[in-house]
Amino acid sequence: MINAVAGLGAPICYSSVREAAKTVMMEIWNAKEALKIIEKERPTVLLTTPAQLAMLLQERDFDKDDTNSIRVVNCGTSPLSYEIISLLLRGPGFKIVLVSLTALAGV
Repeated sequence: MINAVAGLGAPICYSSVREAAKTVMMEIWNAKEALKIIEKERPTVLLTTPAQLAMLLQERDFDKDDTNSIRVVNCGTSPLSYEIISLLLRGPGFKIVLVSLTALAGV
C-alpha cells in the first residue's frame, strides 16, 4: 500500500496491520517516484486521492512501468472523474468494483 496522504491511521482503517500486509509510505508525493516504488515493492493495494491517481496515470512511463501487482485502488477525498476512471481501466488487470470509500469506512 502506498499512502502519501491519509496519515498513519489509514493503514489501520483498511486492515493492513490485521492482515500483516506490507505498508509503504511516501514522505513527499511524487508520481514518478511512486511508480518506481510500486515496481520495486510490489504493493497489491494503492491508497490514493483522485489528484494523485491522475498524476500517476498521466506519467509518461505509466504504460512501461510494472504495476501488475496492484489489485485494489482505494481512492477517496473527492469525486473520481470519468476521465480518470477511463485511464485507470486501461491499466493491467484494473477493474472498478466500488466507487465509494464511504461504504468501506462504515459511515
